[in-house]
Order: sequence, then C-alpha cells, then structure tokens
Amino acid sequence: MWRMQSALKGKIMPDLFTKLFLLFVLGSASDVALAAKMYKWVDENGEVHFSQTPPIQDESSVPQDQIEIQTTSGSVLVPTIVDGQPFCGELKLPMPRDNRQLSSKTLNEKIKYWSQTLERSKQALDRYLAPKRKYYSSSYKKSTTFNEDLARYQKPVNEYQCAIDWANGKKEDARKSDAAYLQEKTKAQKDLEVATAQMHRICGEEPEKYNEYGKKRERYLAWQKCTRKYGAVVREMRSKLNSVERSRY
Repeated sequence: MWRMQSALKGKIMPDLFTKLFLLFVLGSASDVALAAKMYKWVDENGEVHFSQTPPIQDESSVPQDQIEIQTTSGSVLVPTIVDGQPFCGELKLPMPRDNRQLSSKTLNEKIKYWSQTLERSKQALDRYLAPKRKYYSSSYKKSTTFNEDLARYQKPVNEYQCAIDWANGKKEDARKSDAAYLQEKTKAQKDLEVATAQMHRICGEEPEKYNEYGKKRERYLAWQKCTRKYGAVVREMRSKLNSVERSRY
C-alpha cells in the first residue's frame, strides 16, 4: 500500500510542476503580448497618454505639414479697385493723385515696409500653428474656432503678399516713368538756366540797393523795370520746373 501511494505521489508531482510551468510560460507570454499592444500618444493639449488601443483619429483630421502648405503658400488675393482706389483685401495701396506717377523710390520703400510686415505676420501665424504639431480636432466647435483664428492670422499674410506682388508688377512702368521724369526735369532746369542767363545779359546783375536818391536809385529802378519784362520768362520756366518736380509720388 505504501509503495502504491509513493508511486502515485511520484507521478502526480511531476505533472503538477509541468502544469505550473506551462501556466507561468503562458502568463509571461500573455504579459509580453499585452505589453506589445500598449500605445503612447499625445493629445491636442500636449498631454501624454498610454492605452492598449491606438487613439481614435477624426477622418477629417489634417496633418500639420498640410495645414502649413495650405495657409502659407503665398498670396491668394488679387488687387481690386473700389471707386478708383486699389486694395488688397482691406489694405489700401498707394494711389497717386493729380496726375502724379509712382516712382521707383516710392515702390521700393513700400516693398521694404510690406516685406517686413509680411515677415512679422508669418511669424505670428507660425506661432499660432506651432502647438498643433500633428492634428487638430475637427469637431464643430473647435473646427469653427480654428478656422476663425486661422483666417485672422492668415489675413495680413495674404494682404501684404498681394501688395508686394502688385508693387513688383508696377516696377517696369515706374522705371519708364522715372526716365521720362528725369528727361523732363533736365529740360525744365535747362530752360530756366537759359532764361535766367538771358535776363542777366540784358538787364545785368542785380545792383546794390540804393539808400538815397541819385545814380544808384536810377540804376536800380531801371534794373527792376527790365527784370519785370524779361523776368516773366524766368518765372514761367521756374513754375514749369516746380510742376515737373511735383509730378512725382
């Protein structure tokens, strides 16, 4: 009897150890499998999460790099004319008045200012988009807020890019206008010099003003009479030169 119990005990013990070993192995494998299915993800607020299932993404979620391409790809505006005044969006473009012409100097100054403002606007847009590194929520409330904010940051980018493109398109006309202006101004200056020289040749240089009656008085009065006659041409030439100089903007 004792031998049968010993034999039975010897048979049961190895089987028990075998089952325990198998359970341990299966449990370890299960833990490994479970660990392999853990997901780490970051939500739109920057908080880190761990889960056994991947985060649910909206079908309409847009990658950040695509957002940048859509919103910083350059000007999407074209200049419009309202009552004769050109605009880029709400940005008023320079409008010469009284038959004036835009000069290259004015255009270059405007382009420099607009470029600096455009760069600051782009930086503000980038700072707004920076926290949204991967995806933004497409729920109605958040999507509406995102679109409104994005439009607000994007607006000056589009307007100043439009203005720069407009000014660059005016450069050739301004160059031709500069050349015509320089030619016209040079002629007006030359005409003034000729008229002044002719007056001095006929009337002489302005004499010393008289302090008492005598020859000085007579000479000065004669010079005044002469310059009133020939000085009219000088005044006309000077007026033309001033008009040419005022034609630039």
